[in-house]
Order: sequence, then structure tokens, then C-alpha cells
Amino acid sequence: MSPDMADSPMEENTPSWEREREFARIEAAWREFIQTGNVDTAVVRPVIAESWRRSRAFGLDPYDTKCFDLADERELEARMAANKDLISTAWYFMEMLYRLVAGSGFRVDIADSDGFLLRTIGDEQVLKETSRVSFLPGASRRESNVGTNAIGLALVLDEPIQVVGAEHYNAHIHWVTCSAAPIHDDGGRIIGVLNMTGRRELVHKHTLGIVAGMSEAIERELALKRSMHEIRTLNRFLKTVFDSMSDGLVAVAADGVVTRVNRAALRIFGMDPREVVGRPLGEGFGLFPSVLQVFKQSRDQEFREHEISIRTKGGTTRCLVTTRLLRDADGNPIGTLAIFNRMDRVRSLVHRMVGAHARFTFDDIVGRDPALLEAIKLARAAAGTGSRILLQGESGTGKELFAQAIHNESARREGPFVAINCAAVPTELIESEFFGYEEGAFTGARRGGKPGKFELAEGGTLFLDEVESMPLEMQAKLLRVLEDSQMIRVGGTEVIPVDVRVIAATNRDLLEEVRAGRFREDLYYRLNVVNIKIPPLRERARDIPLLVDHFLERLRLSRLPLLPTHEGGVKISQEALDVLSRYHFPGNVRELQNILERAVIAASGNASQSGQSGTLVVTVECLPRDILQTHATAVPAAVALPASISAPPPARTGDIVSQDNLPQSIEQLEKGAILEALKACNGNISRAAQLLGIGRNTLYRKLKKFCIARGECS
Repeated sequence: MSPDMADSPMEENTPSWEREREFARIEAAWREFIQTGNVDTAVVRPVIAESWRRSRAFGLDPYDTKCFDLADERELEARMAANKDLISTAWYFMEMLYRLVAGSGFRVDIADSDGFLLRTIGDEQVLKETSRVSFLPGASRRESNVGTNAIGLALVLDEPIQVVGAEHYNAHIHWVTCSAAPIHDDGGRIIGVLNMTGRRELVHKHTLGIVAGMSEAIERELALKRSMHEIRTLNRFLKTVFDSMSDGLVAVAADGVVTRVNRAALRIFGMDPREVVGRPLGEGFGLFPSVLQVFKQSRDQEFREHEISIRTKGGTTRCLVTTRLLRDADGNPIGTLAIFNRMDRVRSLVHRMVGAHARFTFDDIVGRDPALLEAIKLARAAAGTGSRILLQGESGTGKELFAQAIHNESARREGPFVAINCAAVPTELIESEFFGYEEGAFTGARRGGKPGKFELAEGGTLFLDEVESMPLEMQAKLLRVLEDSQMIRVGGTEVIPVDVRVIAATNRDLLEEVRAGRFREDLYYRLNVVNIKIPPLRERARDIPLLVDHFLERLRLSRLPLLPTHEGGVKISQEALDVLSRYHFPGNVRELQNILERAVIAASGNASQSGQSGTLVVTVECLPRDILQTHATAVPAAVALPASISAPPPARTGDIVSQDNLPQSIEQLEKGAILEALKACNGNISRAAQLLGIGRNTLYRKLKKFCIARGECS
């Protein structure tokens, strides 16, 4: 800031006699203004003339010795507290400035943005003399309070200004010269004023230049302090974030020195920060060659992912390491940041996001059959242990349902549940599917490799369905993993520890497979620690009504597009339920579920299937024809079919059964059976219904349907 000539009334190198004459001319111009209000513009600078006019308009007395606005002790303390950064920063420069002029009759002041003096330093004599006109800390030097003065004008003009002798509006300070410069914050807002006051005969233009320069220095120092404070605050914030991260973080500068390691990383490596921070990477992480390799490979890459094993005294930890190149504002590399994610946590997150978890519990298993309840009891007991389990049951009996329930009842419930069907994986891919593979293990291998099911199930449960389909060679490798609790990826050399509970399932007699040489005996005994047999649906027919209600309710809750018009829900007729109860269900519970879904769809397409209150009713007509045909041939033995009505011969392979003839033959069989039952029971409806295995209401509907009068068979 270089003030121009208008900021000071005195030229450089002005002789002292010339100065005194100039002082006298200004004094005369001041008296004329005080008396008449007229300004001699040939003598008085425009900025001073305007200030005189404002001071006169404020109604100020030019001969007053008191300050109109003097802060009390409490207000002064408050102002000093509010401006502590300004004072502490300015004080250094005020002392420096005073040392230059000490003993020459000067004082240096700092005022706030309202013009209140905060602190001052100077020669004792000038401090004493100026205090007589309230020139002391707590006094306001605003133009509206004391008239024309350097501090007040600097606030009005927002620029450096020098006021000499009679240019001051108050007569009692005509003997001084004041040089003041405003101090700004980063946004250009005035936050204070630096002022230097001495006897008027000591006036010099350079004084104003020094004050202006010091003001700029204070501004720069304040800006630097604010920047440093912001940097320290940001560093504290970043350190808090850095240390709060659950992932391990390691920052390495471009020269290879470790600059920062967070707590999570220290836990992973089992290290003390003093062992690594501030040391070369090779020295701090010399015991971890995989880490050194990661940083070496990432030296010139913006982003890279690695999968490594970290071996410490506490064991081996698998980590997914993500590295990012750090750059300065000009884009120059300044270091590398490595993020260490424990693979078990990564996979746990992935499983939660993509659904690799068990949904079912034991409460989802429907049934009251003693054999089923015994299987549930054993499964619950086994869930609390870490023992391996072998589930045996026909297809569709709910083996995976049991496996998920066991997982959710176990201590591994928070871990992943990963299922794999051994029969569905091609022989040439089964090893990589189980154990994963490294990059370059074979043609087409994914870059970076791929984890297998064992790694994905880490800390949880691996469900091996149709385990009997596993090739013998693979059985041997699985056995080794189960024995050693560790594995090696295809194409890799690194031993990876595994912590997985294995539940296997089969729909065959696995012991018979062992005898036939198709399954390893040693693997059989490894898997068959707890053997749970799940009964087929045909052996627990009493559970069919419960299962029917359960699946119909699930269909209702699923809000199939066909259901919204049937707000009363979905029900099944007694007759249809009777048919299902007599069916042998080779596909077990899964087949029942599919049959009911098809039946609901069929019922929704027939407007006549709606019962009271919009209830959708599944009737016999909605069931698949193969079930009806099976049911029609299963007439109770006590009822002999009339000779005129015989069951159609079973269809040969390749025969096409007419859709028009089939329902007609079924109805004929059904009507004939009803007539024979009524005849055998002398027309007694209750006994006939019991003989037929149906309810009385159902029999009444059949009589109405076939137009059979009760008297016909009595």
C-alpha cells in the first residue's frame, strides 16, 4: 500500500520553517471554518474539509477535552477478548515499530473496527499528554465522537491517512500528527486500525508509509495465522477421521517415508506407531513383503486393488488393499495411500448387499408330524455346536430350509450363508468354484483372481447341496480343506486359512454311494457328524392342510397381480384339500407349493371361483389333471364301481389324452362312486360321506351337481 500525496499534507524534505508556516496557514483556515463554516480550499485538503463539515454536522464542540464515548472496564475487556487475535498479532509489529522511534515522542495504537483504542505503547511523556484529551484505551476515536482524526478518517475512507496539527477538528490535539491505516480480514472487511501519534513537528510522509506497511504485515500475519489454524483444525479433523476409519490406512510420501498409519492398520499389523511413522517403508514394513510389493506395484498407478495375506504373531489376515496415488494442487505425485480392508468384513458387507444370507429360521418349518419334529429338535441341538451336519432327504423336502435355519440358530448367524449345488457345477470348474483362483491361473481368468465359495463363506456357513454328485478327485481336495482348515487358490501358492462351517445335503443313501465306490468313505465320516433325516411329505400327510394354509397365505401376501380383486384372501375347498391329502407328492413340499400356485392362478381366471366377501376359492377343478386322475382311481375299497362304469385304462407312453374326454370320465367315475356309496348306506348322507372320505357339505354339493335325489339309492 503506497499512499499518494493527498494522504499527507507535508512534502518530503520540507524545511522546518516552511513547516511552521504551513501549520500556521492550516490553523488560520481552521479558525475561519469554526467561525464561519467556510473552508479555504487552497490550504485545506479536500478529505479534511469534508471531515470538518461532517464533524460540524455532528454538533461536536472543537474545544471539548472529553471523549463523548468512553468504554467502561467491562466493555473494554469484552472488546479486547473479541479482538484477541488482532491484538496478539498487531502487538508484535507495534513493539517493532516503537523500537524504531523510541524516545522521539511517538506512541503506537491499535483500535478495533468501531474506533475504540485497545492497546497502546509509547514514550511516557506523549502518553501522559495525550491522555488529557481521552486518548487512552477504551476511548472511541470515531469521527462522530471526536471529529477529524486519523483513526476516524481511516475507518471512513478505508485507506491510510495522515492528519497533521490543525487538520484535527479538536483544538486540544493541534499539537500532534497522526498516521493511521486500516487492517482488513481475508474478505476485505475492516477489523481494526493501526495508528502512530507524535508531535506535529515530527511529521514525515515516510511515517505514513511505515504505518501502512505495518498494517499490511499485520494483515498477512493474520491471514497466515488463520490459514495455519484452519490447517491445524483440518489436520485434527482428518486425524480423527483417519483414526476412526474401520479400514486400515497407510500413507507413504513420494520419498518412501511412512507419514501416517491409523489405529485399524496398527491392529492388523500388530505394530506400534513409533515402529513405522517417520521411517522408510522398507524399514517400517520390512516384515511384510506383501505390503512392500503392493506399494511397489502402485507407484505409478492412480488406482489399483490387490488381495494379500498379512502374517503376524496373531495369525494370518486376508486383506483387500486399495491404493490411490496422491497428488498436490499442480498434479504432481506426492505419495500413495493404501486402504486395507479385512476380507471377512468386505465379504460380510457384500453378502448383506447382495443377499448371501440365510432368510429362514426353524419357525418357518411348517408341520406337526413326529418325524419332522424330531428332525427339528436334533437340528436345533446341532445348531449350537460347531459340528458338521449331513441332511438326508428326498428332493423338495426342505433341506436348504433346514440348513438356513441351523445357520440362523448358530453362533455364525451374523456371518454369510453360501450355498452351492455340487451337481450344477461343471467338473472342470468345480475346484475353482470352491477354492477360487489367482490371476493368470488359466485362460480367461479374471484379472486379480476370484475368491471361491470357501472364502466367501468365511466366518459363516457353506451349504453343499447334492454333495453325492461331487467328483472323487474333488472329494479328496475337500477332505484336505476340512482336515487342515486351510486352502490354496487354483494357480496360487499362498495358503489361506478358512473358518467355515460345512452343512452337506443329499437325496441319496450316501452310505450306499460309499459302498458303490462313488463317494469317499473318509469324507463321508467327516461330513456325517450329525445326521438329520427329513421325512418325505407322503409320510406326513397330516401336515398337508397346515402346509396348504401356509402357502396360500404366502401367495396372498406376495400380492400376485391376480389377487388384488380378492380382498377376502385365498381359501381351498374341502374337496380339493381331500384330493391333495390323498396325493403321494413325489416332489414333496416343493411340488405342493407349485401345485397351489398353479391352482390359484387357475382359480383367478374363473369368475365363479370367488366366494363370499371376495374370497378366492381353490376348488378341485383348479387342480392339475394328473392329480385328479390319480385321485379318481383311488376310490375307497368299500365302494365298488358299477360294472357299467369302469376306470379308463392307464395311458401308454406317447398317448395323448383328450382334454374334453378326461373331465367327463372323471365325473362319471365320481358320480358312480357316490351312487354306490349311497346305495350301500341306504341313503344315509353322513355314512356315505364317511365312506367316501369327504365331508357332508361336500357330498351335498356333489348330489346337487350330479342331480342325484336322495331317494334314488335308498
